[in-house]
Amino acid sequence: MLSGFLTTEGMIRIFFSPAQLGGPVTWGVCRPNVRNRIEVGDWVVFFSCPDAPEGREYKCVGALRVEAKIMQTEVFGAGTDPLLRNYLNLLIRPCGQGWNWYEPALRRWHADWLWRLSAGTRGRKKSLEQLGIDHEAGRPLPEQVAANYVIFSSVDAIIATNPPQVARQVEKHESWSDSPAIQTLRQVVLGDHERPWLFTKTGQPGQHRHLVREVPDHGWPDQFRAALSAIS
Repeated sequence: MLSGFLTTEGMIRIFFSPAQLGGPVTWGVCRPNVRNRIEVGDWVVFFSCPDAPEGREYKCVGALRVEAKIMQTEVFGAGTDPLLRNYLNLLIRPCGQGWNWYEPALRRWHADWLWRLSAGTRGRKKSLEQLGIDHEAGRPLPEQVAANYVIFSSVDAIIATNPPQVARQVEKHESWSDSPAIQTLRQVVLGDHERPWLFTKTGQPGQHRHLVREVPDHGWPDQFRAALSAIS
């Protein structure tokens, strides 16, 4: 299980398209280190942390189970749900005899798009970013694309209709509400992990570094669903 974090733009890319088009929730742009690491069957818990006048407010968005991982090139292939071709969280699309850098939501914002499609080999980010900048539309991609476009299960998805605020940012770590229901949710998500908080003041992107926890209890999804329902 991993805890993930979403900016406002990240929430739009991940959740807007499924809501509008009726397809599955997918993850394909941000946090390539997490997308490369997670495996089919893993659960990911998402929190949003939009800025508010009093500081960041942490809201629990929900939990999703990884159903499949494919290459973004496969999004446009036979056998893949054609709805995905209209999603906002894409980085490429077919062009001529090859591919074109394409970000429908952000208009080519990620200059490191090729690195985000790759397996994230340590030490290669700068070289892959330059390869992406130099790439000519219509030519084959200069790097092997990794299977890191994540498709989540729609059958057992747990998504809050109105994500509840559970914590607020303080100087060192976030402060969770004393509400018994919210404290139960915190225990279900963080458990006895050595890092019992979401925020770490170590600079971006470390402020909200993902958290990994093994959950041997197969009843965890039901526990999370019940805990979230009690406060949302």
